[in-house]
Amino acid sequence: MNKPVYLWLATGAGLLFLLVLAAGGAFRPHEQPQLPLLGMLLMAEFGAIVNALAAFFALRAWLQDRRATGLLMTGAAAAVVALALLFSGVLIWQGFIASA
Repeated sequence: MNKPVYLWLATGAGLLFLLVLAAGGAFRPHEQPQLPLLGMLLMAEFGAIVNALAAFFALRAWLQDRRATGLLMTGAAAAVVALALLFSGVLIWQGFIASA
């Protein structure tokens, strides 16, 4: 698959995962979640890994061609989404530990 296509797909899927996690209650750790805990954790972890790989591939491709600023911007977006998914996974765990 072409790298820019993978970057856009990974970032879009990560944003979709963030939307589902927000609707499922991942950012409200003291309330009863709407989705199963394991499902939310899997979404957060899978999305974070995929977006971290996308950011790595974008940085590596940008280092080969410094004029491709679109790769750098898409990679930065993927890195931000990866950090947001990682943060949501931590919030899910904190909510689980606090409710136990």
